[in-house]
Amino acid sequence: MQRPRPAGVVRVVRVVRVVRAARIAATGVARGLAAAALLMAALGARAADATPPPVEANVATQAQLERLRGIGVETSERILAERAKAPFRDWPDFMRRVKGLRTAQAARLSAEGLTVAGRRFEPAAR
Repeated sequence: MQRPRPAGVVRVVRVVRVVRAARIAATGVARGLAAAALLMAALGARAADATPPPVEANVATQAQLERLRGIGVETSERILAERAKAPFRDWPDFMRRVKGLRTAQAARLSAEGLTVAGRRFEPAAR
């Protein structure tokens, strides 16, 4: 028959078991966090290298247009209203028909992924 342990010893044994379990769990958490950090770094590097997917002005929905930085509700509505009249032939046609759109904004929108008639904006040489 085993001799009962004093209360203090029982507490120490339980604390030791909890500490060991915590170390094991912490090791697993640390490994998981390291793996997640590597995955996020790889995805971030891939996203930084990728060009934005093209958004064609002649077929894009209002929501797709508004996802582009620089196009809000009013601008997307102007684009859709002009497109309803006739498709845009090229960037100069697009800039002429959409009120408030000039060369600098066209260049920014093109960098965001906007295309007109399948082409990105190329400013005219001076």
